[in-house]
Amino acid sequence: MAPSPALHDTFGVLVICTIGSSFLLAVQHYQANLYLKRFWRRDPRYFRYNVIAVTAIDTLHQIFCLYTLYLYLVHLSPSSSSASSVQAAKLRRIQRCLWPVTATVFTGTLVSYLVQM
Repeated sequence: MAPSPALHDTFGVLVICTIGSSFLLAVQHYQANLYLKRFWRRDPRYFRYNVIAVTAIDTLHQIFCLYTLYLYLVHLSPSSSSASSVQAAKLRRIQRCLWPVTATVFTGTLVSYLVQM
């Protein structure tokens, strides 16, 4: 059986992408703010509420991404001071798909649907 890769090898990409995603979320908030200031009264209600919904759901998506990072890298990461049974339980839990991962996929799909509607 092949050895498991180290956490820094597997989660480093997730950290880099989440940082980039946080930056893009800030740009999205800026653009939504500009839209709401300039075109709020001129556009139909559908467009106005769609911008608000997409921004809110995408913010929730980012929160789930950050919480997933916290769970896998801080809360569930095995430490050298823990007992071996606790480390084994944490490693088993890391291998399962936790609820924030599922919520991230759901909110990402919902944002994609609203944007492409």
